[in-house]
Amino acid sequence: MSARTGGRQAKAPVLAAGALCWRRTARGLEVLVVHSARYDEWSWPKGKPEVVAATGTDGHRELLPECAVREVAEETGVQVRLGRPLPEVSYRLPDGRQKRVSYWVGRPYEYGEPTASADEIDDVRWIPAEQAHEHLSRGGDLRPLDRLLHLARRERLGTRALLVVRHARAVPRKQWAGEEDERPLTLVGLRQARRLVTLLDCWQPVVVETSPWRRCVDTVRPYTQREHVALHKDVELTEVTALQDPAAAASVVRRLVGADEDAVICTHRPVLGPVTAALRESATRSAARALPSSDPWLGKGELLVGHVTPETTGSRIRAVERFDIG
Repeated sequence: MSARTGGRQAKAPVLAAGALCWRRTARGLEVLVVHSARYDEWSWPKGKPEVVAATGTDGHRELLPECAVREVAEETGVQVRLGRPLPEVSYRLPDGRQKRVSYWVGRPYEYGEPTASADEIDDVRWIPAEQAHEHLSRGGDLRPLDRLLHLARRERLGTRALLVVRHARAVPRKQWAGEEDERPLTLVGLRQARRLVTLLDCWQPVVVETSPWRRCVDTVRPYTQREHVALHKDVELTEVTALQDPAAAASVVRRLVGADEDAVICTHRPVLGPVTAALRESATRSAARALPSSDPWLGKGELLVGHVTPETTGSRIRAVERFDIG
């Protein structure tokens, strides 16, 4: 229900998402901007979440990272992996509603043709990042740009993603007569696992490490099958090992924080305590504040994203996000 302000019903804000795509060329750091034919303005590629219909399931609305990746591809033809979140841009629409646009750093990995109509986007350009202030039509769009330039100057623009997911919804323990490590996902859990694929795609982890128990394996298997990524089963991530040796799961986290590739861990609620503690060891103060602080740590099927920067003193988690696939 919408909130009421001053006796009038407040209108819900309009949410949108996009990315500041960057690359380095002989001209230096460049960013990607688009021209709106409808509003005659230059801005970052962005758009509103869509309802996605999946085979055999009800439609669901995109999460904002999924929306950002899709909108960039549609408006520019560029496929991106998301990096760190950037400052949100907010402004008032003609109908009085507030529009709030979430942005991420975007690193291109593939170039194609845009699919947005010319009536929507009629020009796409790579421009020197230092000149983008003069190019953008809205003053609010400077906030994420200034942050991106700040990160570039400190050599913290390029990041890796370390993702942690709690397994999707499983059959309750009291309703399962078989072995605990074979307890399966429910129909809701299977749907969550399918939903997780497009969300993980926003960061495209190439290392997938999971508890070998069935409910964890089945949570990440749809992603590994679609992306043809190897699935590694670690006994260190099981509930039994966590009870016997809590440091075992922490060692997996430390190894992946220091690795060179994007990775995802799938595990259980009792294991998330030592996992979170290990993440906190490598996190900056601001990132640590965004980490879960108490049990149950993450909801079933919830994803945590840690943005890692390689540094001379050791890799550091400098930003943390959480996304619930419901």
